[in-house]
Amino acid sequence: MFRTSRDAIQRIARSVLERLSQRGAVRPLRDDDAILQGLIQALTEELRRDEDRLEAARSNVAGQRRPPRPGSAEFDRLVRDILDSEYERLDLG
Repeated sequence: MFRTSRDAIQRIARSVLERLSQRGAVRPLRDDDAILQGLIQALTEELRRDEDRLEAARSNVAGQRRPPRPGSAEFDRLVRDILDSEYERLDLG
């Protein structure tokens, strides 16, 4: 995974708000800044949770009886398998 900067999160949130407004999908009851801050907060929290899930999966693989070397293809495959099952469990996949 990669770290997303605050600027990138703000650009994504602004883009989402613009697209929703253009399509008439939403009619804001609040000003755009309040909606934008809510989007930024939601994106930031979800990315943090995703980072936590990734760290837990890495820990799980590293804690195995005979773990593969971190960074190896086998290690990455096991981490991805754990993440995929977690996303399925959470209905995020």
